[in-house]
Amino acid sequence: MRTLLILSFLAIQATFSILGAQTFTQKLTTPTKGTVTLHQDQRLTKIVDGTNYTSVTGDDGQPLVKTGKKTKVRGYRIQVFFGDSSKADRDKAKKVGNAVTNAFSELEAYVDYESPHYRCRVGDFATREEAKEYLEKIKEAGLGKDAMIIRSEIFVYLPE
Repeated sequence: MRTLLILSFLAIQATFSILGAQTFTQKLTTPTKGTVTLHQDQRLTKIVDGTNYTSVTGDDGQPLVKTGKKTKVRGYRIQVFFGDSSKADRDKAKKVGNAVTNAFSELEAYVDYESPHYRCRVGDFATREEAKEYLEKIKEAGLGKDAMIIRSEIFVYLPE
């Protein structure tokens, strides 16, 4: 008896759920007039649009102070060294990275190993144009004749 009562209750609940879903679907497909206004923080809009990246330098050309929450996004880096898997190439990658950061203190060097190569990439550039400006400066300084712009994950600092 108890099982029959539970099954009846579940059947009634399922029926109401199905009817409710049909009514909801019908409401969605019925054309109506009206306006929906979405209010959201401008910082969120900039993050979604991809325009909230912190550049290496400000409008005045001075290095920016890195504050806020550090996060990874897609951007650009300049690859200044690409070598083999030897210890000598690892040391050369570090040496080239140090030379670039000594010449351009606002840039950070990233030496990593992706089998079977050591590589050194510098900078965290939000746009290709910004990376291109530094690529020219690096080549003029004689720090990377074969340097190139690489699409990469970069670090940016979001406002707190």
